[in-house]
Amino acid sequence: MRYPAKLRWLAGGSFSLYLVHYPVLQVLAALGLAIETLAGDALLPGLTLAICYGFAAVFERRLPTIRQALKRLWPVPNGKGNETDAGLVGCVMSSARKA
Repeated sequence: MRYPAKLRWLAGGSFSLYLVHYPVLQVLAALGLAIETLAGDALLPGLTLAICYGFAAVFERRLPTIRQALKRLWPVPNGKGNETDAGLVGCVMSSARKA
């Protein structure tokens, strides 16, 4: 089953939403945006979602590009004397397997 593009886009930012929603809510409340009115009740979650998906656009959605750049910058030996394209990511993964 193929999901609509908008739904996939929302799902693509779900980790960022999970990660930063609570700190964002706390900062917005500290700034006095937690107004106990109907407008305030709509404003706080709306701003929180906008900030969280903005965070996802800057960091989470660009992750494949960042990962490829890191692989080019830090090639890692593959144990046979030559380098692999695994880069820093492969180095971290291989050291985790050894532990």
